[in-house]
Amino acid sequence: MKKYLCLLLSAVLLMIALLGGCSQGESPSEGKSGQEEKELPTLTLLIDTVMGGDTSSQCEELCRFLNENAAGCGEDYLVEVEALPTIEEPDKRNPTLTGLHMELLTGGPDVFLMRNFYDVYGHFTDLKNFFPYPVSAMRQRLFLPLDEYMAGDSVWEKLRPQLLAAGQYQGSQQLVPLSFRISGSLADKELVTLNRELPMSGAEMLSCGDSLLEYLAAQGGADLLGVLADYEEETLSFTEEELLGLVRRAREAQQGTSWEDWGVPEGSVISSLSLGPVNDSILRADEEVNYRMIPAYNREGGVTARVEHFAAVNRSTEHPEAAYAILRALVGEMGQRNQEVTGFALPVYMGLGRKGTPCAGGWYLDQWDYEQLEGLQEQISAVEFNTPLCGEADKLFQQCVQIEEGELEQAVHEAYTRMRMMLAES
Repeated sequence: MKKYLCLLLSAVLLMIALLGGCSQGESPSEGKSGQEEKELPTLTLLIDTVMGGDTSSQCEELCRFLNENAAGCGEDYLVEVEALPTIEEPDKRNPTLTGLHMELLTGGPDVFLMRNFYDVYGHFTDLKNFFPYPVSAMRQRLFLPLDEYMAGDSVWEKLRPQLLAAGQYQGSQQLVPLSFRISGSLADKELVTLNRELPMSGAEMLSCGDSLLEYLAAQGGADLLGVLADYEEETLSFTEEELLGLVRRAREAQQGTSWEDWGVPEGSVISSLSLGPVNDSILRADEEVNYRMIPAYNREGGVTARVEHFAAVNRSTEHPEAAYAILRALVGEMGQRNQEVTGFALPVYMGLGRKGTPCAGGWYLDQWDYEQLEGLQEQISAVEFNTPLCGEADKLFQQCVQIEEGELEQAVHEAYTRMRMMLAES
């Protein structure tokens, strides 16, 4: 694993300790009066947030950030940042994951900063995540309950409650979502008039009679389903018949679509957009065009948020207060504006994304687009982590256009069976 040890302040601290213990004319050894210099504990932050490449600069940036923003870092404790081998190196990554999972029984890293990867295109045939099912990891009590440390800390009031609740197990905060995305589309507000009133359920949107809205709904994939499973009961939250109905309608909605069918000017709608990496879209504060943001609504008629980055404290840490200070820095405003913490996804910290309070990468929106995005976030009714279940469902929706009608029922049955098996093994 790539490592970077944060020792920015250690030399300074040592010099202060030596000089502070010496009065005029005394040698350093005399000034200490036989007391040994206190050795600072070193905590480990394990990160896994990039798909490939050299992670050294990321580790270095996080060390710098924590030295500047984590309470007590460099004075009461040191931080070592370790990066897992990336998913481009499965021969290194997977043995490392196995060893670390065994280590968690008695120790391991103090804090985790994770992003779950999934691949519907089949580019990575042996892809494994450290916590493939974060909810199952909470059930296994791998994480330190944070409630005692959160009490009286106002920062938690500034995080989106729907996202924060996804990191709770039996009413206790176990892990913390840091960033997320929403599947949706953009429609030029001057050129496109919606013929149906929103919101509506995903099933209604797929069958509303408006070919544009039906097509946009079909781009939602697994997010049409909302939360995919009850991990406590180990059951999927939808039936095979319900899945078949949604997939069939998504397939039909994508057949023979065109600008003429939709009745809107060419180029006035951008579909299949992740409203998390807003910086990669054309939503910019200096853009002349403003957009209506149209999500693929879920079964409840709400918006599904997909967690991108999350953090947690190891239950086995020997320094829980210091570990909490590290996590606290990640969820604070400066952490939520740091690209190494949230990527380019939507921050869980509320109020970011406007001029004066930009998000990671420096992006911000004008008032119209900000209000549109804020309106979507207020409609979040389901929060899902990226899991193998999501990957299987997304792949099914993505490939349904290529599946012959006579083979669709069998394809859905096989996918549903695989998801049930995945859940049983989670």
